[in-house]
Amino acid sequence: MILKIVKKLVIPVSLLAVTFFVYALFRFNQGKDIFSDNMNYADHTPVKLIVSFLNEGKSMEPTLYDGDVLSYNISLKPEIGNIVAFDCFTPKCINGKTPNKVKRLIKINEQGCYWFEGDNKDFSWDSRNYGYLCPPDDVKILGVVIQ
Repeated sequence: MILKIVKKLVIPVSLLAVTFFVYALFRFNQGKDIFSDNMNYADHTPVKLIVSFLNEGKSMEPTLYDGDVLSYNISLKPEIGNIVAFDCFTPKCINGKTPNKVKRLIKINEQGCYWFEGDNKDFSWDSRNYGYLCPPDDVKILGVVIQ
């Protein structure tokens, strides 16, 4: 019973600490996109930072399960086939749920827009429903999931 209480406290406190660190990093980096190929590396050293979070939902089963603790690396540029954590800013992809998503990157079109799909077609609200998401208006890539 004590172990259950400790688990319930440790994960939220850890997530809060990581969230604060990411916020401080972006403030230090003056809000510049760390995935940008236009970074001035003389002024900004690339940072390898891992962020942990709790997976919610069945959309990525059997690869990821509801309640899995996942990590993503914000310094990795997403590639086709990667599982990606992202924020969705358009109502068409939120579907009454949280704007934070975890899906597999399937395609990137010539305009740089992303096509995401969940591994579980029966329980996934994804690009098969809402189409491509184009940064920066529709989507912001948070990082590549590394579990």
